[in-house]
Amino acid sequence: MAIVVRLGPLPLTTVQVIEVSSVAELVTVITQTDPAGVALDAVSPGQLAEATAAAWTLPVLRPLWHRQRNARGEIDEVFDGYGLLSGPDIVRLADGELAVT
Repeated sequence: MAIVVRLGPLPLTTVQVIEVSSVAELVTVITQTDPAGVALDAVSPGQLAEATAAAWTLPVLRPLWHRQRNARGEIDEVFDGYGLLSGPDIVRLADGELAVT
């Protein structure tokens, strides 16, 4: 088992994260639970539309990336938070917008 250290704005006691690795599992979890939204971090090639459709009316979050030059002068893609999927676009969320009040 891998050990993961998480640094985030919300303690995990306020959210439950359910990990799935296929669209079929996503559909099952959505129908058996009452999720507040779906984060599509990594979707198999060609399955984004199917995964998005499986989310129905739930908000769908996608990762945002920015390019940053590393110490060797190469350009790296660096995670830059989540945005809300809106049609073909990913809309950047304001700080704290994911927080539940």
